[in-house]
Amino acid sequence: MQRPSSDNAADGVVSPAAAVAVHTLDHRLRLFGWLSGPDRQLYLWLLRIFDRARRTYEVRLTTEQVAAALDELTDSDPTIPQATDLPGSLDALVDWGVLDRSQDSGRVSSIAEYRRRASVYQLTELGFVAHNAVERVIAARPDEAQLKAIALGTILEDLAALKEANLAGDPVAVHRLLDRLHGVLTDLADRAARFYLVIGELARTEEARPETFLRHKDLLLDHLRTFHAELSRYGPLIGAAVVGVRATGEDGLVDLAAQADPSPFATPVERAARWREHWDGIVAWFVGDHEQTATIDRLDARTTSAIADLASLLRQVTEARRSGVSRDAQLRELAAWCWSAPSDADAAALWSVAAGVRSARHLAIAADDPEVTRADRSWWQAPPVPVSTTLREHGRAPSPGRPAPLPDDRLAREYGRRRQLAERTAQAEAARSLLAQPLHDRVLADHEVALLLRLLDRALQTRSVTSGRVHADSSDVGIRLRLRPDAQGSRVRTPSGVLTLPDVRLEIEEVFR
Repeated sequence: MQRPSSDNAADGVVSPAAAVAVHTLDHRLRLFGWLSGPDRQLYLWLLRIFDRARRTYEVRLTTEQVAAALDELTDSDPTIPQATDLPGSLDALVDWGVLDRSQDSGRVSSIAEYRRRASVYQLTELGFVAHNAVERVIAARPDEAQLKAIALGTILEDLAALKEANLAGDPVAVHRLLDRLHGVLTDLADRAARFYLVIGELARTEEARPETFLRHKDLLLDHLRTFHAELSRYGPLIGAAVVGVRATGEDGLVDLAAQADPSPFATPVERAARWREHWDGIVAWFVGDHEQTATIDRLDARTTSAIADLASLLRQVTEARRSGVSRDAQLRELAAWCWSAPSDADAAALWSVAAGVRSARHLAIAADDPEVTRADRSWWQAPPVPVSTTLREHGRAPSPGRPAPLPDDRLAREYGRRRQLAERTAQAEAARSLLAQPLHDRVLADHEVALLLRLLDRALQTRSVTSGRVHADSSDVGIRLRLRPDAQGSRVRTPSGVLTLPDVRLEIEEVFR
């Protein structure tokens, strides 16, 4: 296909974004075709040369420049394969769509040189993405998988700042915070998926390498418990923060982020759609809806399940090491017996007996009380076991019927979450009102009395004395109650009566965190 010679859109030139979008699925899969060839290591080093040049903003390389760079690499590392036909290798990468080839005719001084003009190669956009994917696979280390619990605190802080930025109408701040939240959530989800994948692989290979699991079991369990505790701590707070941002206007939030989007090849509608998708993903992560559970709840359930799986796996590994016999050792011994058998028929018979791969000659039905008859008693002497008519006449086991449907508790959990948020909001409001006005000149409201009695009960139970005063902290609402010795005592008026505290005076102060 002939390339357009004009720079105008009317002459057929399309934007890079549109050029990438037109590629079919088959064309994108062909980008990895070089991995199956015998010269895949040579192709890898050629692409690394173009990638290194791209990082120095030199995107186009001639055949001579590629050859010089390859010679420099082979001098430092003799294991790098040599290129017997470098132009042919580069053209093969062009055929796969990884490289793009053009002709360098800008530095010729004669017609003969123009006819012998050199080819110039550069990475295509999709070729660059495919090469990075291969490099990620090569550099991947499964032992680096971890759950990033510290990201939850960062998300909570960014959501609070996002709320203020949306109220202030600051498009730059909204764009920056929403983009950072999207990146943090993407990284958190990717790390969690990789970590649980490693846990699953560990569970499948524990019989071959039990010492690996026993060496890391304490660190794994502690890592999971810490992450689960952080999820339980920050989950409701982040959910409330997301609800607070939604209250400031989701449409305005998306419009502000789209205004500051610097993407030069996206239309305003595409920018708004992209940021709407990012924000909807954040809402789905921490709030969810009536049809789908929040992602953080599913992650919490998966973490709890992983802790239980590791504990069960630890028990199995411990029992196997205590007995000295594992399934792996048994299968190896059986394989040795089959290999040493006199004939193939004997090996097949031995394997059939060990694996039980033969036709059934009996009918096994469990007795109602297995302890009535000893296990070593013959069937001829044991009392008969009743057989159901369905099994005796039709060969089908009796069905217990359809299982009862699992109860749907999503509404109950949503109600509990909202109730918890309402209680926390009421406590925070009570704390602010206790700090704003003195206790002795007014009648306290019911929610203020409840918080005051809780702090008073905690102070009397702990009896933490500082400078002769008993105090109690409530870090979740940010206030501290102190009981200072005073002969006049304290009288607190409530809707139900007067609370009298002899010989002590109540002091409420703010806790700075």
